[in-house]
Amino acid sequence: MIAFDKVTIVRLWILKIVDTESPDWAASTYKGNVVIRATDERGARREATHRFHIASEKTSGGHVKANPWSQEALVVCEQYTGNEYSTTGNSGILFPQHEDILWRSYAQPIIPPDAAR
Repeated sequence: MIAFDKVTIVRLWILKIVDTESPDWAASTYKGNVVIRATDERGARREATHRFHIASEKTSGGHVKANPWSQEALVVCEQYTGNEYSTTGNSGILFPQHEDILWRSYAQPIIPPDAAR
């Protein structure tokens, strides 16, 4: 019997913020574009949600802030067309790296290379 390894197709995704004013951004440690290697959009959003989620307080009206990375109204997810990153490797966040977040202002979105495409 011949065994074949399952081949998983991995793509590059970019998550772009479309609504920066939502109070739900208080539930994220990062507010900027993200480049992710994942099998699909759902996996890309899940990676961002896990990396950047923080607990936050309820609003005065009792609204519980939800992590914005899974919300299509706040963040769009598209296939990344730049050439800065490889599809080869494990799923995960390629941009920003931890040190990018430490040295940049939370209030200023960080744009990855080739993001304008």
